[in-house]
Amino acid sequence: SELGDRLVEGALSSARRDGLRSVWLETAIGVMDPAIELYRRHGFAERTTTDASIDHPELLTMERSLLPVPAA
Repeated sequence: SELGDRLVEGALSSARRDGLRSVWLETAIGVMDPAIELYRRHGFAERTTTDASIDHPELLTMERSLLPVPAA
């Protein structure tokens, strides 16, 4: 959704201003599938390692780098 896109971009912009190199989040598979698609559209990918606050089979941890992409 347009609102979701604006919220994610605002959070990413704030994180960049604060000097963060990456951001990660936890979400739930199934009920949060629309949010997972939103995060993927904004460059988030599933993490292979997790710092999850809870251990649950439906928990998905995603991460996005905030570093500039090197020119090809």
